[in-house]
Amino acid sequence: MPPKPNVILRSASGERRERVSKDARPLCIHNLRDWLSRTPVVFFALFIFAIAGCDSGETGYIQLRVTPANAAASSALYLEGIKLDFSRSQTVTLQFKTGLLALKGIDSTWAPAICKIAVRKDRISALTVMSAQNPPKCVCEIRAPESDATMAVCT
Repeated sequence: MPPKPNVILRSASGERRERVSKDARPLCIHNLRDWLSRTPVVFFALFIFAIAGCDSGETGYIQLRVTPANAAASSALYLEGIKLDFSRSQTVTLQFKTGLLALKGIDSTWAPAICKIAVRKDRISALTVMSAQNPPKCVCEIRAPESDATMAVCT
């Protein structure tokens, strides 16, 4: 309930007198209370702006090589839904945003990854895909510590 406002009275002689209501508080307390009531909204808005501004734009490089050389043109490999074109050579170098990418043999969200590639800022992640094997196998130049027996993670 808002406080009752102060009432200004004038006497017959023109003298100003102010009658202060019992609920009247200093103005700064009202402002503080209003600010605190809006604080969750302000923090939520700042959080949304911070999340939206998190794209740092950092990129790294991936160098993929397919062996044997005669299987390069016929192999279909997908990196994050992008089909890799090996028609000109058996090596492809790509630039991606930093993060963990999945190399797949089928363009499907649910297809199992052949291996994962950790893209680091201003670094080249080099790997070779043995497409003659079934299923294809990744051979990492540098294997990440996140790798396990079932999934290779290349850096």
